[in-house]
Amino acid sequence: ANAGNLEKSIQHSLVILDNYSTPDRPWENKGIYNDLARNYFLLSKIDSALYYNHKALQAYTNNNLTGDYYALPKLEELPSLGDLYLILNQKVNFLTYWIENQVDPQNKELEYQKLLSIIEYIDTFHRSNLLKVNDFRSGNNQNLIANSVPVYQNGLKLAFDYAKLSGSQEGIKKAFYYAQKKKAQGLWLNTLSNKAIDKGFVPGSILEKERVILEKISYAEKEIFYANHDGNDERKKILENTLLFDSKKEYADLVFQMERDYPKYFKSKYTFELENIEDIQQLLGADEALIEYAFVDSSLYIFVLDQENGLRIEEVQWDAWKEKLVLELNEKLQSNSWHRKSSKALVVNSAHDLFKSFILPIKDQLQDKQRLIIIGEGITHYLPFEILLPSNELRTYHDLDYLIKDYEISYHYSANLFASARRAEVAAQEGILAFAPVYEDDVLAQAEPSGKSYFNSNLRAYHPNGTFTPLPESEGEVLQIGALFQSSDGKNEILLRGDAQKDRLKDRMELPFKYIHIAGHSFADLDNPKFSGIACWNTGNDYDDVLFSTEIYNLRIQADLVSLSSCESGFGKYDRSEGLMGINRAFIYAGAKNVVFSLWKVYDKVSADLMVNFYEEILKGQDYAASLRQAKLDLIRNPETAAPHLWSSFLLIGR
Repeated sequence: ANAGNLEKSIQHSLVILDNYSTPDRPWENKGIYNDLARNYFLLSKIDSALYYNHKALQAYTNNNLTGDYYALPKLEELPSLGDLYLILNQKVNFLTYWIENQVDPQNKELEYQKLLSIIEYIDTFHRSNLLKVNDFRSGNNQNLIANSVPVYQNGLKLAFDYAKLSGSQEGIKKAFYYAQKKKAQGLWLNTLSNKAIDKGFVPGSILEKERVILEKISYAEKEIFYANHDGNDERKKILENTLLFDSKKEYADLVFQMERDYPKYFKSKYTFELENIEDIQQLLGADEALIEYAFVDSSLYIFVLDQENGLRIEEVQWDAWKEKLVLELNEKLQSNSWHRKSSKALVVNSAHDLFKSFILPIKDQLQDKQRLIIIGEGITHYLPFEILLPSNELRTYHDLDYLIKDYEISYHYSANLFASARRAEVAAQEGILAFAPVYEDDVLAQAEPSGKSYFNSNLRAYHPNGTFTPLPESEGEVLQIGALFQSSDGKNEILLRGDAQKDRLKDRMELPFKYIHIAGHSFADLDNPKFSGIACWNTGNDYDDVLFSTEIYNLRIQADLVSLSSCESGFGKYDRSEGLMGINRAFIYAGAKNVVFSLWKVYDKVSADLMVNFYEEILKGQDYAASLRQAKLDLIRNPETAAPHLWSSFLLIGR
């Protein structure tokens, strides 16, 4: 809005306050106070903006605060309203502007400390809200999580500015803390719930009842999804108003009962503390570096944590052009035009430009490191870091100096989740469950490589008309992998063709296999991530032959490694408070410690060869990151499969 319109809006609001406000009911004025605060700030009238922000906060709490703009109500006086996040974060924005533009340099350090105390206050407020609005699995606190993201972005930036001004390591630690708090909170809360369950705070009968109700909710959501897909609005409304409503009500009642009767479970479920940085350090090997990326406005913050040097941070300028570059590179990597010179030039130049943003600022800190654990955010979820290039020199694909040639690379959603997974004890699992529907019954793939050209290999993806391409190589893949495990200890099971049905897969995935390998078709639903899925053997039941993400969430998976040798198993809808919502995330949610997944459509034979090599390396005693790296390097060495389109799709998330 221009200045004239803002002034008119302010005058209109002031007239309303003078003529229609009710002093005995100040809470009715909070919206007007908030509008005045925002409009004055847009006019750079910071004193007036702070005054009306203060009035808005007083109206929300019906509390006569002092004139000190740092003054805050007692936490117990704050109602659990999402609007309060806006008011409190607005106060932070206004005070930040005031500090940067009106405070003498010698006083700024003290003012930053006071401002960071407000962020800590909002952090505590958010935690208490999660306790009050605690029905996580039905999604009731997703709005609270979304409301908290701008607060933690502000906290990160303020802590960094404070550290830069004061030289304080404590400021860097606070910045890292807020980077963690704004990432993957929903998944984090689920891991806390699972820990509370594992401690035995709730009887098994209650947990089984919870699971049954959640499956009813999942079933209702599926039926509504089918009805919507078929255009059956009447059935959709009936299901929403009966089965889904009743199931969610039943679940809410059960949650209330669990919290009333089992307070230890309730308290443990929301003991929302971050890992100590020094503790994370001790979990890292001497040759490892954890790299965390976080975006705030036009800045990219890069944290590096290692065993020897502790935590360091770099700030890099970020803009829309770089974001576009990531998306263009992702799009090019999904295409099959890698043999064109123009495509190669685009890939090489883009991979080099992104190297300069993501790796070059911290390159000196990665000396003597062999493994990188990448904690990404936002646009980084579309980028396989393995393809980044220190040079834009055009060479043949197998001669390019990809980052993977120097490092083993794995990923996770947050440093806290990574540390929790690495600290978790590995159960005494054995054997492998291998699953491949193949999608045809008249051609038996051989266990030996067929010699088929990679360029003619089928895509592990479904057609727009809803049908699936036969994947004969997937049968050879699981047979070869099964043969690798024949000489190892443990019970192995292979589900092929007609045995690769959805219900069998669901049942077997909850057994204590160490490895689960799924070779087939999968797809991402960007409009409704819950209904991304894995296609199973066709029994004629249409939708019921797809294992949807919403069903995976309700499983209790024990496997240490799940390999999704299929298309788009790590691709999905991006949520700013939760990251990329793909099938891989559902497996982590369900308890898998490590997941190998793909970002885009992959080729049947290439995938089969990579996966067989991957397990060969594992059985040699290599860890998962090293094994996946070696399998990719084997493809890079072959000129026919060296293009990054063919090997860079598969990534590892885990410990």
